[in-house]
Amino acid sequence: YFSICIVLLLLLTVLFVFILFFLQLFFFLLFFFCIFFCLIFFFFLMIRRPPRSTLSSSSAASDVYKRQVLRSLGVGMGHTVIALQSNIKALGRLDVNQERLDQDLDLNWEVLAEPIQTVMRRYDVPEPYEKLKELTRGKRVDKVGMQEFVQSLEVPDHVKQTLMQLTPHNYTGLAAELTRRV
Repeated sequence: YFSICIVLLLLLTVLFVFILFFLQLFFFLLFFFCIFFCLIFFFFLMIRRPPRSTLSSSSAASDVYKRQVLRSLGVGMGHTVIALQSNIKALGRLDVNQERLDQDLDLNWEVLAEPIQTVMRRYDVPEPYEKLKELTRGKRVDKVGMQEFVQSLEVPDHVKQTLMQLTPHNYTGLAAELTRRV
């Protein structure tokens, strides 16, 4: 039971890291989007006025217009900050549906094809990929089907026992090592 909890915590950690990565990417793009529009507005404000002889309105009206644009820019930036804070607050309220995760793992015993194929290659079982492809391609494999396949393998008995103890809940592969690298 403890190992299942550790595996689930590792899976949740990996999921959380991916969510943070995509959030950082989103905020990075949003930041550059805001800077891009700020530069466009400030470039618009820095455009030199034509000579007075060609002005259709007074320079005072032009200055008023520039101030209105600057005020509008501040309002837009303020709303952007409020929206970002609201999104961060909403993301903090997300919960993991543990029952649904467990149900998905129970329905997908194909996850164990990777460690079984690795063991088959280690013990020189001929055509490990093809055998697993035949077992899993286009079909659902349940606990009984996977255990029957493991029993039919030509590997030592202690290896079969180890493979029989694997479940989608307790197999993490390299997840623990990969999360330590992040």
